[in-house]
Amino acid sequence: LNIISNEYEIATLDTKGILKNTGYEDYLYCGDKKEIISFENELVSFIKNVEPRKKWIVVISDFKEFINIA
Repeated sequence: LNIISNEYEIATLDTKGILKNTGYEDYLYCGDKKEIISFENELVSFIKNVEPRKKWIVVISDFKEFINIA
């Protein structure tokens, strides 16, 4: 799955919800929002009210449900 966008970074969560990649932690907190986007079976769940020009995390994980980091 290729994402062509300057507004998204790609990260990976392990089965416990911990970011495997380093250097992405800061991107989880864009403004007051602490939400990320989760891909599952090529179906995409988008966070609501995505602000333009922000770097939101795109997560490829083993989880079956939408991932929300509070």
